Amino acid sequence: MRFTQECNKFTKFVILANRGHCNVAGFNQVLSWQVGFPFAVDFSRGIPRYQPGEYSTVDALTRGEVDAVLCMCADLGAHLPKKAVERLAELPVASIEVAPGPMAFVSDAVMPGVFDGMECEGTFYRMDNVPIYARAFTKPPFDFTTSNKDTLEQLFVKIKEKKACKEGKK
Repeated sequence: MRFTQECNKFTKFVILANRGHCNVAGFNQVLSWQVGFPFAVDFSRGIPRYQPGEYSTVDALTRGEVDAVLCMCADLGAHLPKKAVERLAELPVASIEVAPGPMAFVSDAVMPGVFDGMECEGTFYRMDNVPIYARAFTKPPFDFTTSNKDTLEQLFVKIKEKKACKEGKK
């Protein structure tokens, strides 16, 4: 920290957490904008409740409070502590992945992801939280989805159809 303080005498320097993958700050930015909290938010009571150490991914997994997982291009298998990944391996897991990685090995279903900013447009947040708009410059190699958002919307429609069908049989 002292080095950063010294450098700030001449120009702007900051200390940031070194996070991995593309757009890692994006979810935190959107969640903060939507509900006022960047992570560890519980929606189970109908309102957002923020409690790091209680509602975070690692905490919920290691305490056995999670019964299923849908992971979108985060590769939790590569970035969570061993105990949390071991718990993931015991759960039903579906993931949307742009490349093979550890998450694919703990997933029961793996759907192909779309490279944001390459195969679809979107806004990225740099690690210093500066937003950058990116246009697509190629198309996905498949025609059943145009973005990860589109994939989630298709899944949601199918879930609603299955739920309606199940309720109709009762």
